[in-house]
Amino acid sequence: MLAQAAAALEPAPGGMRVRPSAARTDAVAESLSATLALGLAAHQTGDDALARRLIGAATREAALATRLGGEPLFWLLACGAYGALGTGEVARATVTVDGRPTPATFEGGRAVVTLPGLGDGTHAVRVEVVGAAPVLARVEAAYGAPFATRQGTGVALSIAGDVGEAGGVAALELTVEARRPLRGAVIELQLPAGVRADDALLAVLRGAPHVLRAEPRAPGFVRITLGTLSASERAVLPLPLRFTGAGRLRGLAVVGAPLGAPSDMTILAPRVLSVPAAAAE
Repeated sequence: MLAQAAAALEPAPGGMRVRPSAARTDAVAESLSATLALGLAAHQTGDDALARRLIGAATREAALATRLGGEPLFWLLACGAYGALGTGEVARATVTVDGRPTPATFEGGRAVVTLPGLGDGTHAVRVEVVGAAPVLARVEAAYGAPFATRQGTGVALSIAGDVGEAGGVAALELTVEARRPLRGAVIELQLPAGVRADDALLAVLRGAPHVLRAEPRAPGFVRITLGTLSASERAVLPLPLRFTGAGRLRGLAVVGAPLGAPSDMTILAPRVLSVPAAAAE
């Protein structure tokens, strides 16, 4: 059974993962759960090489597992409980940013180290572990680009709807209106923190009227290319964003310009989104 399951693997950063199903809207969560479960199975059967490849890829998405909860979090905790993540003494680690070390103080197996404010350019973040205890490191960083509200002559932009609740799907719409006849338009959408340009979001965008292409762009952007629009014609793009965590988030900036005239930009500045926690059942 393990060998048959391993046949469905594909290369991924850090190792191998179970290939996501194109037919499922929760393909990312399903793939993460299956990769962790298969990694645990490989560990328990003694196939350490396969376990390392699977766990190595899955732990790259550990932050997503903790936010999604459910099966991804269950299998991540199971891997820890059954030793697939390694065993050893209490962890000791130092986080060094641009040569400035900060000791990580663990409480209940978890340590949070606040990174200093960093300016433009390249920065080195290194986690040094003392001893044999395994340490799973996660860096949360945000890249800030200045967005100043601006109204161009080619397109008008607006966003309306409901953000929904954490774990659910937002009911948001982006409206692009042509101010003059256009042979096309290019829209750059900034995703809020914790929202992924997953297959479900991209499929909905690609299926919307007027959309020629919708492609993810790192970090945290989606580029949408629209086809011909007559004057005053509107393209309404659904945004079924899935927020993996509750709280106040900043994002959903939009930049739009006519195809072939990138300097004629209309810009919606980022907004503050209040995402409530899921209601208790």
